[in-house]
Amino acid sequence: MMLNVLAKLADHLNSHLGNRPYPCKHCSYRSGTSHTLKRHVLAKHSGECGPSKMPSGLCKRLASS
Repeated sequence: MMLNVLAKLADHLNSHLGNRPYPCKHCSYRSGTSHTLKRHVLAKHSGECGPSKMPSGLCKRLASS
């Protein structure tokens, strides 16, 4: 439970500091939170999901998180 709170605090601080520690593996986009990065990948790179582009099942895991 405490790790979850610390992760949320780190994401919150990143939003104020302008830090973007989560890079997209498909383009130059960087995000301040892992959730925003997942949303970006699904919105911008959903057509790139497939066996040759991403590990098996990753797209389904991203969609369900």
